[in-house]
Amino acid sequence: MRKVILSVNITMDGLMAGPNGELDWHYDYWNDEMARESSAILSNASAIIVGRVTYAALLKYWSQVAVSPLSTPADRSYARLICGIPKVVFSNTLTEVSRYHSTLAKGSLEEEILALKKQPGKDMISWGGVNMVYSLINASLVDVYLLWVAPVVLNAGVPLFKEAAERDKLKMVKARHFSNGVVLYYYELMN
Repeated sequence: MRKVILSVNITMDGLMAGPNGELDWHYDYWNDEMARESSAILSNASAIIVGRVTYAALLKYWSQVAVSPLSTPADRSYARLICGIPKVVFSNTLTEVSRYHSTLAKGSLEEEILALKKQPGKDMISWGGVNMVYSLINASLVDVYLLWVAPVVLNAGVPLFKEAAERDKLKMVKARHFSNGVVLYYYELMN
């Protein structure tokens, strides 16, 4: 069965975003080293699972990076990978998604994800947004957590684990340290 991998950037104090959804702290740390690691992770995925807001922001930004002469080669390569991999978009307001190999999920999140997990192929990766992250966690649909921990403390904002439905035990299987101080932790759900 395919797994759902939740990849999320967080601060040292466990926040995904600032009080008003700010992500500037994350962009301050993104570098070619992280782009290469993220490319390796994505190349082993069959789909990206996202919500409407993340889908729009993701494609707007990375489609420009893919063609910009100002982008680094690592970022251009990563952007092409993002634009080329199939995407499953969850939205209650969109009626269609037609760009960059995207499909609109029509059923409930839990039904759709469980059906996707049963299909053959590689694992799937989710980048959220916030509501998608909470929905996946609360429905116990996350099999692997990739936590990109930035060396910054916000003291207020949007926590990763907010009102989790169940207590999950996780096992750390790997950690990767980057030169900018970011640490990527790989955790698997223990059965």
